[in-house]
Amino acid sequence: MIRLFKSPQPAVLILIPVFVLILWGQSAMDITVYDDPEAMPLWKAVQSLISGWPHVLVFLLIASLVSFQAIYFNNMVNRHEIIFRNSFLPALCYVLLVSCSASVLSAHPVIVVNLILVMVFDKIYSMYKNESANRQIFDSGFLLGILSLIYFPAWTTFPFLLYSLWMMRTFSFRELLIVLTGYLLPAFFISVWYFWSGKLTAFWLSYLSRFSEFHPEWGIPGSPRVMGLLVVTGVLLVFSMLKLRANFYKNIIRTRSYQRVMFFFLLSAAVSLFFVKVIGLIHVLMAALPAALFISYFFVSAKKRIWFFNGLFWLWISVIIWNQFPSH
Repeated sequence: MIRLFKSPQPAVLILIPVFVLILWGQSAMDITVYDDPEAMPLWKAVQSLISGWPHVLVFLLIASLVSFQAIYFNNMVNRHEIIFRNSFLPALCYVLLVSCSASVLSAHPVIVVNLILVMVFDKIYSMYKNESANRQIFDSGFLLGILSLIYFPAWTTFPFLLYSLWMMRTFSFRELLIVLTGYLLPAFFISVWYFWSGKLTAFWLSYLSRFSEFHPEWGIPGSPRVMGLLVVTGVLLVFSMLKLRANFYKNIIRTRSYQRVMFFFLLSAAVSLFFVKVIGLIHVLMAALPAALFISYFFVSAKKRIWFFNGLFWLWISVIIWNQFPSH
């Protein structure tokens, strides 16, 4: 499997939607539109739109989004040369992460968040040594501003954007104003909407009150299969970080900057969990993009002891398949 997806042959991409359909197939007839307490007005609008759709149609929509995200993410990683060798492992690892358990197979705001995040990463990486990056800077701020109106914990991505700007660019007060303008513009638009509907004060009081709710509860089951999934994925992530650290200074400066940006986002995604009332596996998947990148880096770097890497990979797939069976 690793050898197949390490191949740069474009035909391998056809397998990505196939894997998505296989892993998500059990939810085709009863997929739920997740009513998350962290959801914001834009997700609630989407939720009200698709809640009345047939389950199969919602399933096809989400499966298409996941497939598109994986392919777009893989294309971005290869195009910006974030990993030293082009492959399709980032797409495969991303699909495995967002399909890791039956409990995450739903229409959830995190799915939309990850789609927008791929676009943001693409724009951030396009800023590097770009003489005129104003459009990318504004778009990045604007997209992250939209995120905070889809899924409340996503506001933690704004410090990540400031860090990315610092990594990619020489400091410019003008560019800081551009990113702030882009980030605040969606809030301005929705404020106008609530002003005309007479709900402006109630909306912002409700939004700001969420910052005081800083007491998340652990809602991930402690069953052996879920713990097995967390342990195996965690071990893979640790091994990936160790491998990345060992090879870090062998990369060119641009690649090192890109990898630092992705690592800082992983930290931002971890911080976002503190703003979730009840932490579930689905909330952890906001870190799926950086986790997929680092785990794929680990497998791409496999040159010796191939049996060890193959064994870890199949162990990972095994615990994911084990978690595909709904708990009763």
